Amino acid sequence: MIAYKLTNRDLTTHNGFQWIPGEKKIASGKGPLCSAGWLHFYRGPLTADFMNPIHADIQNPLLWEVEIGGKILEDYDLKGGATEMTLVRRIEHMPLTMEQRVTVAILRAMHVCEVPAWCEWATKWLNGEDRTQTAAARAAWTAEAAAEAAAGAAWAAVWSAAEAAARAAWVAAEAAEAAAGAAWAAAEAAEAAVWSAEAAEAAARAAAEIVPLEQEIAAVVNS
Repeated sequence: MIAYKLTNRDLTTHNGFQWIPGEKKIASGKGPLCSAGWLHFYRGPLTADFMNPIHADIQNPLLWEVEIGGKILEDYDLKGGATEMTLVRRIEHMPLTMEQRVTVAILRAMHVCEVPAWCEWATKWLNGEDRTQTAAARAAWTAEAAAEAAAGAAWAAVWSAAEAAARAAWVAAEAAEAAAGAAWAAAEAAEAAVWSAEAAEAAARAAAEIVPLEQEIAAVVNS
């Protein structure tokens, strides 16, 4: 089965684990997904790039097509682990732009968020009508208030949806900060985009179906 993986330029991953193209690696399959018992992969190349900031956070990574086998464990479409993996070939890696990351974060949240004021802001951001930091921060606060209310009522799905919305709005605010010249904000925004997508995924699991992440990102990249 074909999947995708990121490595450092010297073909190492976490803790200096060395990869060699064509050489099969084997793991035990013991323990949780985020442990040494699994060889980690992504179902799509775009998902690998999108999730990187909060997973391996590899700087200037190489993207590989890999063959996976043995036991498979997956966290829906966010990340996977296999007990057998072989680097097959290196493929071109075009990093997502900040605008694309923000767009994906907002779209993921829109699948599950029903906070009217936030949805209005999200629509305006997506069509380019209002991408100001002030509007994004206001939308984030609105969604956070909804998340707090949902938490108090123990509505897990609603909380996750509102949390996804709040994180997406903060992504936009930090992206605006980055565009204004704040170097720290770009990294913060990239990480926040992933956290937003994960919160949206959690809401979808509890409430409804959601478009696969790779498909969503591809639509944004190809638009």
